[in-house]
Amino acid sequence: RFDLGLGGYPFLRGILDAAEDPRIETIVIVASTQIGKTTLLQALLLALAAHDPAPMMMATPDRGSLWKLRDKFYRFAEEPATTRRWRSSS
Repeated sequence: RFDLGLGGYPFLRGILDAAEDPRIETIVIVASTQIGKTTLLQALLLALAAHDPAPMMMATPDRGSLWKLRDKFYRFAEEPATTRRWRSSS
């Protein structure tokens, strides 16, 4: 089970569980705005990269959004506590 430190988003646990289930091929998220979907996707991509590296992509509607997302993603990936938590839970 991925330990992604999403304590502030307990409703995302089901999505993370589905992402780990090899029988599930597609996950559809129907949700309102500003509830943690981007954080969930970033954490999931980082966890998957740590456990089972493979090519991945995340898209944004414009370049400005892309650079903001990239910078946030890199900061999150570089946090030692984050990667240590993933390694210890595998």
